[in-house]
Amino acid sequence: MKHIVILIFISIILALSAANCSTGSDKNIGEDAATIDSLFSLAVNSDPQASKRFCDSLMAIAPDSDMYYYELSLRSIAHLALNESDSLANVYNRVSRYLQGRDPKESPITLRAMRNICNAKGIAYSYTKMGDSAIVYLRRTIDYELPKRLPIAWMNLADSYVQHGRFVEGAESYRKALELNDSLGKVVSPYLIYGGLAMSYLQIGEYGEAERYFKMSGEYLDKMSNHDKFLHYNNLGNLSYRKEDFKQALVHFRKSLDYSRSVAVKTVDCIVPMFNVAEVNILLHQLDSADVYLRQIEAELPAANSPVFNEHLYTLRMAYYTETGDFARSGEMVNRMTDGVLPLDLHILRDKYMQRYYAKTGQFEKAYLMAVHNNRTSDSISEQQVRTRVSDIYLRYKQDTTLIAKHNELIIKDEQLHRSRALWISIVVIILLLAVGSYLLMRRQRERIIARHVDNIARMRMENIRNCLAPHFTFNVLNHELASYDADDPHSTNLMSLSKLLRQCVEASSKMTVTLREELEFVSAFVHLECDSWGDAFVGNINVDPDIDPDKVIIPTMFIQIPVENAIKHGLRGIDGERRLDISCHHRGDGLQIVVVNNGLGYKPQMFSSGTGTGMKAIYQTILLLNKRNSHKITFEIGEAYPESSGNQGTRVTIFIPDNFSFAGF
Repeated sequence: MKHIVILIFISIILALSAANCSTGSDKNIGEDAATIDSLFSLAVNSDPQASKRFCDSLMAIAPDSDMYYYELSLRSIAHLALNESDSLANVYNRVSRYLQGRDPKESPITLRAMRNICNAKGIAYSYTKMGDSAIVYLRRTIDYELPKRLPIAWMNLADSYVQHGRFVEGAESYRKALELNDSLGKVVSPYLIYGGLAMSYLQIGEYGEAERYFKMSGEYLDKMSNHDKFLHYNNLGNLSYRKEDFKQALVHFRKSLDYSRSVAVKTVDCIVPMFNVAEVNILLHQLDSADVYLRQIEAELPAANSPVFNEHLYTLRMAYYTETGDFARSGEMVNRMTDGVLPLDLHILRDKYMQRYYAKTGQFEKAYLMAVHNNRTSDSISEQQVRTRVSDIYLRYKQDTTLIAKHNELIIKDEQLHRSRALWISIVVIILLLAVGSYLLMRRQRERIIARHVDNIARMRMENIRNCLAPHFTFNVLNHELASYDADDPHSTNLMSLSKLLRQCVEASSKMTVTLREELEFVSAFVHLECDSWGDAFVGNINVDPDIDPDKVIIPTMFIQIPVENAIKHGLRGIDGERRLDISCHHRGDGLQIVVVNNGLGYKPQMFSSGTGTGMKAIYQTILLLNKRNSHKITFEIGEAYPESSGNQGTRVTIFIPDNFSFAGF
């Protein structure tokens, strides 16, 4: 009943807006449209079908007019709520054609029409995991948005960046939203932006910044809904979990669970805190409490019908039975597990518990191999976080220096205004003094900022070096183990190859770049170990053009190894028969082109969980950082190798590095 009253009120305002259109009252039209937008959003949330029908009735009153296409743009919001992607695309095309050749900013109605359809398209693409397209349309929304609503537009863009794993750009957009929100007088609740910034820095690995913004968000706790409180405490728990403060994490997760049970409209996400509480109880060895929550999850999961939740439950049950010593039941959980269902972060968690399961059940060879795999994954994540944090520091430095310049510019103008009636000589002297003082102040502040950022970068690099020291213990153990084998023992050969591969991995982790030869030797050793069990069913080739000197070509570390590892893991392991992996390096135009092709299952974006995999994120962040410093850009493309094939389409990865590309400072 409430949404019907709202729709009737909208019809009255639309009638007034139509009258304003005929008299040219742009100010009144803009004010009416702002009211219509707010009321229509409420109506759509209550009954999108009724809102859509109501738009149709209003459009019949004013055909072929600005008001008609504005009402049509409102219809796009209803299509978005009903997940009608085809109808949404049709509305976008019709409004765009009508406005073709016109400046939407010339009329408040047409401006809002363009804003509505771009915002709806951007959010729709976010739902379908098409991050690049979502970002394009949400950026257009910013161009068409009214100044007082810009914080909302920037926040939507930041949400999209974070949703698709681009945390550095997400943090930058949230900071822009926060700056605008402060200057415009709190257009949106600040805790929404603080929470977004906290989550971005949590993913980047800047726990100090994340904790600071969570604290700022918590100051608005009394203004949050139960749903927002549930998310706030769940994210705080994730921060404590990442810092391995499990007792504090349990406190936060329990609060999140309490608020999730009070949410009016429950979703499957409301089960998440229960999983978190159960896992932390296992980590704290509070097994009776863990069993209570696991039983509650088992009771509620059938209603959720989520394969991801089911798989994660198998992981936690396996961990629980392992800790209680019930290895038969933990083995049952292992047998139920299915690969390819869990997102990357939960799969990494499963691998850690699998290592403990193998060790406790006496399967030491499997435990060792799993430990090697987990260490390699941990190193890859640490390297990615370092690069992401360096990129974030660089962007914050640029933003800080810009703000300092603006701040000092305002100081100068203010001083000039107060002394405008003084003698000309005094004015000149004062301006000169202010200019010199401002210059010295800016230089001093800039030097402090640079020193702080350089210290952060040095600290992160030292942290990365320390992380590399631990594998030397592994080398000593391997060398001792090798001494116990005969020279002609095949196990000795495999262990020798593994030792060499691990040592190369440690040496490479301390360097940001390597020669093409070093990278290919590392890849060759890795492929030999991974694919040796396939025998003649595996065919691998590495081809380098004769005119390329691999000792002189420099590339970023693991730029070939990561696509090769993904090709084996996600492509070749899932097929029968011949498995092919081809790596080629050749000149193309004015640069080096590297191509990695396999005949496996074919490229599917979802194979790297909800976004890209950890290794692929590291490549993307590295390219982003390097391309900022070069006029000619590195390109990276991934897609199907044989799209026309009726069988496996395979995957092709193409990397192009321009000649004379500068890696200085990397």
